Amino acid sequence: MSEQWKRGLRKVWKLKSGVYAQNSFGVTAEESDVWLTFHVDVPGWDERGGKQRGYFEWYSDESDNDWYASGMLSFTDGELTDFDGVYSLSSHIIKVLHEHGFDVEEMARVCAPTLHKELFGGEEE
Repeated sequence: MSEQWKRGLRKVWKLKSGVYAQNSFGVTAEESDVWLTFHVDVPGWDERGGKQRGYFEWYSDESDNDWYASGMLSFTDGELTDFDGVYSLSSHIIKVLHEHGFDVEEMARVCAPTLHKELFGGEEE
């Protein structure tokens, strides 16, 4: 794993994607081809504890629906160990974290099996 993650990450980007809202009863709303704006911010690493906390949010200003999600990201020595705020972390966020040197293998396996296969090989579950 590269040491790039120690510098932290601040990134904003837009992309077109399908989006859905989900709770413990299943999918409650869905829309395709929505322009979404993503924000991810993870401060640099503090070697005194090896912990980093960051946040994410994504939203659409161009949809008839008010699509919005935000939450917390927790890291230990560069590995994404937890998130909060959404049912499942977006594969787009996981991919950007991976591109910036964070260890996301376990979260990709759990939250984004297709991305996990793309990034790490192996079979989808």
